Amino acid sequence: MLKKFVSSLLAVLMLAGCAGGQAAERKPAAEVAARIVKDLKLEETVSEASSRVVNGLLFFDEGDITDGSLYLSQNKGDTVAVFYTEDTEKVMAKTEEYLRTLKAQLETYAPSEVFKVDNGVVTSGDGIVLVIICDDLQSAKEEAETILNER
Repeated sequence: MLKKFVSSLLAVLMLAGCAGGQAAERKPAAEVAARIVKDLKLEETVSEASSRVVNGLLFFDEGDITDGSLYLSQNKGDTVAVFYTEDTEKVMAKTEEYLRTLKAQLETYAPSEVFKVDNGVVTSGDGIVLVIICDDLQSAKEEAETILNER
């Protein structure tokens, strides 16, 4: 009986140690977003938004995100966003609301960009929300999948 208890305790401790190591290895949102921008060759079309702009555009409440980074385009729909959160549903809802607003603006000023917003990557998993909107939709999907699988 004692042998089973000790074995079980060791297994639990080993699993707890693995989980702790993964959390420590999480890359900052700014680093992940910059990687996406580089991998998809969006350096010419997007620039990083300040945290003030992020909160103003997405109406995040304090504590909605624990870390975040947003890249936006001046004249196109190109967008890259990485948000870490404890409440994925809430952050996804606010992100989708922002994208509806972006789409409405583009319908007036750049109608050819609406397709990208409609078909862009908006996904989440394991405490992260990703948005990738660009011309190369297939590469955006692959990039998002790679990032989610790394976690």
